[in-house]
Amino acid sequence: MHVLSKSTYVRSLQCQKSLYLYKNFYKDRDPTPINRQLIFNRGHKVGELAHQLFPGGIDVSPPSHFKWAQAAKQTSELISKGQKIIYEAAFIFEGILVAVDLLVHSKNGWKAYEVKSNLEVKEVHIRDASLQYYVITGCGIELNDFSVVHINRNFVKNGPIDVHQFFSITSVHGQCIKEQKAVKDNLLKAKQTLSLKEIPKINVGIHCYRPYDCDFYGTCWKNIRKPNVFNLENVDLETQLDWFKKGVVTFDDVMHHHKTTKLQRTQILSISKNEPLIETKSLSNYFASFTYPIHFIDFKFIQSAIPTFDGGSPFKKTAFAYSLLIKDNFDTAIRPKHFMAEHGFNPFPHLLSHLIENVQAIGDIFICNKDAVLKLLQSHFDESIHSSKKFDSIIERSREYNEPFYKAMYYHPALRSTDDVAEKHKTIIATPNSELSIYETEETSSSDYENLVYETDILKTAETRQNVEQYSNARATSMLHIYDFLKSLLNK
Repeated sequence: MHVLSKSTYVRSLQCQKSLYLYKNFYKDRDPTPINRQLIFNRGHKVGELAHQLFPGGIDVSPPSHFKWAQAAKQTSELISKGQKIIYEAAFIFEGILVAVDLLVHSKNGWKAYEVKSNLEVKEVHIRDASLQYYVITGCGIELNDFSVVHINRNFVKNGPIDVHQFFSITSVHGQCIKEQKAVKDNLLKAKQTLSLKEIPKINVGIHCYRPYDCDFYGTCWKNIRKPNVFNLENVDLETQLDWFKKGVVTFDDVMHHHKTTKLQRTQILSISKNEPLIETKSLSNYFASFTYPIHFIDFKFIQSAIPTFDGGSPFKKTAFAYSLLIKDNFDTAIRPKHFMAEHGFNPFPHLLSHLIENVQAIGDIFICNKDAVLKLLQSHFDESIHSSKKFDSIIERSREYNEPFYKAMYYHPALRSTDDVAEKHKTIIATPNSELSIYETEETSSSDYENLVYETDILKTAETRQNVEQYSNARATSMLHIYDFLKSLLNK
């Protein structure tokens, strides 16, 4: 039986209290956010693809996390029998379990490879690899090299994925050797923590967030007075933590010790009163500034680690669908337009052609996170395919949808100005939009579309495309309904 694993070792480096809670109060962990699970899923896909770097290996990963001792035994037996390539090779030394993604024996001896779904080697990866080096060599395996396999940021897909072009291999052997004393010291400290009779007294801090969001956040933060400095918008985390350490915790503390922005003062007042605040004059001027017909556009994006179409690159954000609602004035019927590209092909040329065709020649165009979206659209624009005059017109007429929230024309105590449109709808509008519940987050809908390239069931494909389209339509409809709601406040 093992006492620590690679993940609990890294957890101990981040926070000893988190390690203790994980080992003794595992059921009190916060639920895993769906978007974090998507990151885990991405890592599994990249890890499986990396097997192709060294084909023909044997995978010893166990059917459950409770059978790693069996996997370690199988690894030892395979090495004794002369197996040259082992996936998820498991080792236990001094009560520490590690499983290295790729263990390969070549003419130069044993080499270990740890696969990461990142574009570069990070400090936490070296710490991770150093522990594995400690355990593997402790088990009597002489490692001639230890490398981190990560994604090549310059890769561009052209036909089937060539794994030797897709991955970059960076040796961290020297760093692992230098880290061995630190590893021993860190392991001793972790084991001492686990021997304690009480939870270690460690205050909240930056370690609650880095290098990973801690899954005992709810446990450690539940007794901190609310509302507090961490509820303030437009204050970065480091500043919030610095204020907190200096005793600036409550809103009164903030107002007494620091200058605040208009948005922050509005937020403090709204939360203190527990009611929305409306700047009627600013909101009225805002709606009076509209040029009709007005357009509301919800774009859908993919950002795949493993590109799914030729011309795609790792993590390159690409629009694949949009929903557009047009109103000739605020009281007329909606004219809806939709587009979703065929999966497996570069979606942007067809999407932009469709968009240029359906956006009216005049009128304001409202887009969430306008600057980021327009920058992305411009990076994909191809003069040889599309009309630059019509495209430039779209750029010039685009407006930031969230402006009333960013400028505190309307502030709700349960919202942040940066909250997603779906969250805004659920909070401020009494009538629910049931189609927003098709997906828990926007990222899950994009992930479903991205995974269509691997789907062979045509019925499931059709169902997924329908779900994604309905969800996008619902988001565009929510954009309109939220503005309808804001406009209605002017008539009260």
